[in-house]
Amino acid sequence: MNGCSKLDEPFVEANWADNIEAWFSLLEMLPKYSSERSVRILEGMFLDTAVNQTLALAKAFMTIDNESFRNSRNNPFLRKLKRKLGNHIKFYYHRYENLVKVEIAYINKIREYKQRVVGLIGSLVLALMIGVANFFSNLLYNKYKLYWEDDTESFYESTLGPGVNFLSSLMGRD
Repeated sequence: MNGCSKLDEPFVEANWADNIEAWFSLLEMLPKYSSERSVRILEGMFLDTAVNQTLALAKAFMTIDNESFRNSRNNPFLRKLKRKLGNHIKFYYHRYENLVKVEIAYINKIREYKQRVVGLIGSLVLALMIGVANFFSNLLYNKYKLYWEDDTESFYESTLGPGVNFLSSLMGRD
């Protein structure tokens, strides 16, 4: 809703044309929005018949170059702009702002879920890699177990001599 701050400015003689241009630029941006909620909000704004009629009238009056018309104090055209467009924004601004906040909350929740899923996938890949490594290490251990046991016993016998029998009994090898 920060982009709509120009719409909330008051309609005075000096800036009414700028305000109308802001409304028209917002209307031109409508097809470029991809968020369903923002499109709904803008369509709701521009489907209001009072807004449509006032914008059509403003477009017609923007071509008038009469200084007396633009600078008159009691300009009925400016009163209509204030009454129709200004009141529309004042009346619906908080509703639009709340809808945008809800949409932002949904987007943040989706981001959080995406981060959780990425973390979960990373954990699963890591667990799978550990499992595969454990499987192959057990496979290799079982394949070369006899050679390893023979080499260790001969190593113990050569270095420790008679103490090997004591160590073998401790390890459960009698």
